[in-house]
Amino acid sequence: MLEFDQLSIEENNPITIRGGILGFEELSRYTIVADEPDAPLYWLQSLDDPELAFIVVDPFLIKADYDPRFNPADLAALEIDDIREDAILLAIITLKEDYLQSTANLMAPVVINKKTLIAKQIILDDRSQPIRYNIISTAASGV
Repeated sequence: MLEFDQLSIEENNPITIRGGILGFEELSRYTIVADEPDAPLYWLQSLDDPELAFIVVDPFLIKADYDPRFNPADLAALEIDDIREDAILLAIITLKEDYLQSTANLMAPVVINKKTLIAKQIILDDRSQPIRYNIISTAASGV
């Protein structure tokens, strides 16, 4: 479960995503919004464009064996030594009209440094992680 209670994310202290999100590179300031405190899904809300928000999830919550292989230079640029201790990972969800076909992008997670709130969407060199990981059918099958 994400530990946002450890973060102070406000408009005057936003998450800064270096290079933005793919397709929205010009937008860099975001905050995280939860509909409920223990909800598994969150909104990654743009502070630069209030009409833009992404639904995100902790990738470890939907795929217990998620094992992203990050380029050490990417983590060093974010001042992250230990991905499990120093960072929060978010997978962007694509909702489909048929919600059973909704997917999460595990190939390009958003990695946030918990202390500095500097982040980056990192495209993994390891191509074993899916771009379209079906979150509904996988959860229903217990995988």
